[in-house]
Amino acid sequence: MEILNPNWPESARNNHSKLLQAVSANATYDEIATELGASKATVSRLITEHSEAYHKLLALMGFKVVPHGHECHSKEYLDSLRFFALRGVEQDVSGE
Repeated sequence: MEILNPNWPESARNNHSKLLQAVSANATYDEIATELGASKATVSRLITEHSEAYHKLLALMGFKVVPHGHECHSKEYLDSLRFFALRGVEQDVSGE
């Protein structure tokens, strides 16, 4: 199997941490259970016993958790933006 993300252990820890932070900041297990149509115990089990494995799977396959309303772009795209932004700054400074 080709591992798409060689840094998957770190990515998995970060994704799992983001999930736990989001749950504690944005919702209770009761609210999540109501939205999912599941019991509070099921939600608790999903988060405490299984979510770490899900995040390992996502990270291993090259996926990453991005909050709703945010966008994720490739490194190449961001490098291009940085290049052209610096070119624009250089032109402004040199007066061209």
